[in-house]
Amino acid sequence: MPEPFPGSLGAPRSATALEREVDLLDRRIRSWTGRSWTVPVRTGVTRADLLASLARYLDELGRGAGVPVPTGAPLPRVADHALADQVVVLAGELVAAVHDGVPGGGGAGPGARETAASAGPRSRPRPPDLLTLAERGAAAVRDTRLAFER
Repeated sequence: MPEPFPGSLGAPRSATALEREVDLLDRRIRSWTGRSWTVPVRTGVTRADLLASLARYLDELGRGAGVPVPTGAPLPRVADHALADQVVVLAGELVAAVHDGVPGGGGAGPGARETAASAGPRSRPRPPDLLTLAERGAAAVRDTRLAFER
């Protein structure tokens, strides 16, 4: 999957970028019929295969952000027509994890208070992993959407 786009946007903006990209992708693919899913993209895979790959990537990012998933549970490969819903749900879980885990991002997050209390008077808790995960998610969704437009 693609590398994140350059620059840190901050928690709310990273999550907003991911939500925006998912919305644009969803609008693009929501009305596809059966044959639309089998059209190959530039990489040689079908649209469905590319979107399933995006779903797996978003699942990995979500797990990295702390989205609760049973240990060892693989992401199921849903039918082509359900892939849009799967991507929307997985991206939503990632956005929620970012908001919950980043100070000022909408929630206290797991352990945020403990980290702040133990960090000392001049230190602030810094969750770069969550910001990076949101940025990577937004970039991957954007790149997937652009692959469908070529």
